[in-house]
Amino acid sequence: MNSSCHFAIVLLFLAASCASAASLKQAEFTRVINDVRTLTAQQQPVPAKLGDKISGQTAVSTGMSSRAELRFPDKTLTRIGSNSVFKLGQADRTVNLEQGVILL
Repeated sequence: MNSSCHFAIVLLFLAASCASAASLKQAEFTRVINDVRTLTAQQQPVPAKLGDKISGQTAVSTGMSSRAELRFPDKTLTRIGSNSVFKLGQADRTVNLEQGVILL
């Protein structure tokens, strides 16, 4: 491979890395089964609905026999099991599972 081809590959890799990092900033509910709530620091828990979006300041809580599915902009799916608390860390692009189970 020549140097221009290597440079193009590096640019594609960097673009993909930036896109995937940005993709963790918000997610949309694609499934809500039974007791699923969004939690923000300023408000009481609110029942989640299909199409609702969460961002770094919002957590998701599921009750007994409940579950949810979130889709990120890059089409990544996260499934949250019952009795779980899930939060995005927008500042450092982390996913925080305080309790329960997820499939990412």
